[in-house]
Amino acid sequence: MITDKNGCTHDDTGRYSAQNKPHGPLVFDDQTSHDFGEGEVPAHRHLNGGGWVADTAFVAAEAIIMDNAQVLNQARVCGTSVISGDAMVDSGAVISGFAKVVQRAFVSGSVDVHGHALIGGKAQVLDRAVVSGHARVLDMAIVSGEARISDAASVLNNAIATGSASVTGNATLLDSATVSGSASVQGSAIIQHSASIADAASIDGNAIVSDEANVGEMASVGGYARVGGMVDVGSNVAITDNVCIVGSGRLAKANTVIGGDVLLDL
Repeated sequence: MITDKNGCTHDDTGRYSAQNKPHGPLVFDDQTSHDFGEGEVPAHRHLNGGGWVADTAFVAAEAIIMDNAQVLNQARVCGTSVISGDAMVDSGAVISGFAKVVQRAFVSGSVDVHGHALIGGKAQVLDRAVVSGHARVLDMAIVSGEARISDAASVLNNAIATGSASVTGNATLLDSATVSGSASVQGSAIIQHSASIADAASIDGNAIVSDEANVGEMASVGGYARVGGMVDVGSNVAITDNVCIVGSGRLAKANTVIGGDVLLDL
């Protein structure tokens, strides 16, 4: 038998072991099917919590599926993960380690949620996204594409992380902010309101990007810098230190570095 990186045990053909079929002390009804929304399919109640599991899915005995939670299609729930509330884990998603998917969260696709990650509220994690460490995706946030949310990062409210973007460290994405492309948000940076971080841009340190500001191309914002208003930062412009930039202009002159204690109203 082989234990894969997600804590699921399978034989050398890649098929999951029958020895890991759910078992436990609880006894439920003898129903052998359940309607997950598209008609009755073969299913059973997981004996560690009583939530519904399609027979095509895999749930480790130690995992908890409780309340009205559902695991369907080819989803895998491994380790001591918890799926609760009205949460749904669908398609080929893998939930492992000590991860939790709770409330009305929806996880679908080739998603990998592991570590102590928490997916809650009405959040959605889709496609090939990865959420790990102590990261949180809550409220009505969406993480999709190949986005990576890790460490103690948070994606909250109606925020969106997509493409191959990464949100790491203690960074926070909230309100209706978006991070896309191959952009990275790290350190203790905050992206809020309707701000957008795109392309290969990088936000680091204790920087804050807010309002309707956009940082794209290969631009970077770090230190304790603030970018707000409708400012558009592009090219490889670097903003650092205690710079504060507001207004509605564009900064895109190549190789520009703005530092120090500067207030710019564009």
